[in-house]
Amino acid sequence: MLRTIAHRIRSSLLVAFVVISVAVPPQALAQEGDADLAELSLEELMDIQVYSVSKRAQSLNDSAAAIYVLTQDDIRRTGATSIPELLRWVPGMEVAHIDANTWAITARGFNDRFANKLLVLIDGRSVYTPLFAGVYWDVQDTLIEDIDRIEVIRGPGGTLWGANAVNGVINIITKSAADTQGVLAAAGGGTEENFFSQGRYGGKIGEKAHYRVYGKYFDRGVFEEPADGDADDDWGTGQGGFRIDAKLSDKNELMVKGDGYQGERDTGQFEAQLAPPYVTAFDSENDVVGGNLIARWTHTPSDDVQFNLQAYYDRTERDDEQFSEHRDTIDVEFQNDIRLFQRNRLSWGLGYRWNHDEIRNEFVTSFDPDSDDVSLFSGFVQNELSLFDDKLFLTIGTKVEHNDYTGWEFQPSGRALWKVAEHHTVWGAISRAVRTPSRAENDVILNTVVIPPGVTPPGFPGPPNPLVPTVIQLLGDSGYDSENLLAYELGYRAQLHNTLSLDLATYYNDYDDLRTVGLDPTVPVEPLIDRTNIRFLAGNDMEGEAYGAELAVDWLPRPDWRVRAGYSYIDINLDLDGAAAATDSISESAERASPHNTVFLRNLIDLPYELELDTNVRYVDNVPSADTSTYVNLDVRLGWKPTENWEWAVVGQNLLEDNHKEYGSSAFVTSEVTRVPRGAYFKITYTH
Repeated sequence: MLRTIAHRIRSSLLVAFVVISVAVPPQALAQEGDADLAELSLEELMDIQVYSVSKRAQSLNDSAAAIYVLTQDDIRRTGATSIPELLRWVPGMEVAHIDANTWAITARGFNDRFANKLLVLIDGRSVYTPLFAGVYWDVQDTLIEDIDRIEVIRGPGGTLWGANAVNGVINIITKSAADTQGVLAAAGGGTEENFFSQGRYGGKIGEKAHYRVYGKYFDRGVFEEPADGDADDDWGTGQGGFRIDAKLSDKNELMVKGDGYQGERDTGQFEAQLAPPYVTAFDSENDVVGGNLIARWTHTPSDDVQFNLQAYYDRTERDDEQFSEHRDTIDVEFQNDIRLFQRNRLSWGLGYRWNHDEIRNEFVTSFDPDSDDVSLFSGFVQNELSLFDDKLFLTIGTKVEHNDYTGWEFQPSGRALWKVAEHHTVWGAISRAVRTPSRAENDVILNTVVIPPGVTPPGFPGPPNPLVPTVIQLLGDSGYDSENLLAYELGYRAQLHNTLSLDLATYYNDYDDLRTVGLDPTVPVEPLIDRTNIRFLAGNDMEGEAYGAELAVDWLPRPDWRVRAGYSYIDINLDLDGAAAATDSISESAERASPHNTVFLRNLIDLPYELELDTNVRYVDNVPSADTSTYVNLDVRLGWKPTENWEWAVVGQNLLEDNHKEYGSSAFVTSEVTRVPRGAYFKITYTH
């Protein structure tokens, strides 16, 4: 019903639509320079307050980590309509469509649909799932206009944020309710963005509290099949929520925020089965429902002391033909920040998280047990010492966690930052991070392939039983251990001129106990009446290294023209140990799952008559394990603000090719891989 209504509204809105391609010579730029392009000068951007590096507000220039910030103006001018698309414009991030509603997203390697080394937070709420230690990106959403900034740390953040913050941390921070007062309404549509609409209203509660409520709906179209037909991967979701920010007194503040969503997404899947033809292709309808509620109390008795207490509840439900998962999460966290003797800043905290899941088992995917409760206890301490008139900063700390799979885990780090000269900073870090086991590594039973009777499985001298089919089966192992990383980082951050700044980060990552898939040494072949199982177990028999560099450049050729560029290089080398070297044909391919080189170049230009022209170009190397070719693509946004209250925008996406493939299917769940088409949409926004 919702989609029927959406298509009717779209038909009335899309009366005429023109894709605009404009080449603008320098002399056509606004001569007066009276429109601030990105609201922040380069010096102000270097001093922007970030939270993710130390779990307290500090200047980006004082952060001893590879951190990149997308401001609200950056976000608006990408023309992106989803959080995954925004992350393309961060150095070191790997973002690739598998189909229209499924992504492979990671930082610094090991990309996959089930990438598991990246921690993602929205306003302090962790959105990773303990099912596979990854993120369901199709349900991570909010009103794009309400995002204040996205802070992205490439590199380990386990000392503060805990397990699974191995290769990076993404912290999505929304605006205070006080900054979203009044009315916002927007709608639009196009070729891939079939139709979308959203609205928000903000007001006051008494003299010391502000609130906002919002609602949004989108209906996104299909991508293309390799044979140039339309795929069946459209999706639509409705979402709403609220936020309240209250200043209870001069020393106490309270934030309460909640969201709820419901949607459908389609995907083409391939399912193994015991009867002929032993594999079937079908279009799967997936229903997603969820909601969350978070509250944070901040007590600041003095300039040198602050206390934070945060709690949230999160409910997620996913249902399709192959699998369903219902999950409840409760999380409580306390933190205390203290300044000692003017030179030390001490932060410490305690946390507890409880997860309960209920899973509906099917032939392809099942879990034993099908319901489980998992608890996580944590504590951290970190101290920052400033020396030589705040020219040198030394930070040491550790996170201590206890989980139900591997027990106690320790994640220490040491960081140093040296201000070698005005506007020139060098930093370095040595950190340990772990990726703790998920339900998948411990409890999954995954029937990946069914081989017909009489056919010899790869690597075997003959069919185990020529009269019955053979099932290639992947099993979890209760003895699965944590994956370990020891990371070495070195960075340089500088403002070379009042119009030019750069941020360089280099790293060497040493991994151990990485996930492998090897023959079950106890029962490799299990004969049953109706089939023979060839059993593979999850193990920790791989090690390796990754090294690379990331460069971010900001340049202001004119007051009304900003250039933002990024370059990333990565190389990964992995080795299998023991028996896994002979039987594992999946795990080592992770070293070929990332593009060696990635480049983006953004031109954000203010034109006369309240026009904006934004061109966003990206280059991505080929990814051998995903069977993708090198591609270059272009997004163009033309915006116009005829009055203070109205904004019109036309956006063209992926303009250089009819379509292109960005990633392949996962080795663990086989789905149809579609191609990203060229697209365009318009958007009308009213604010008051």
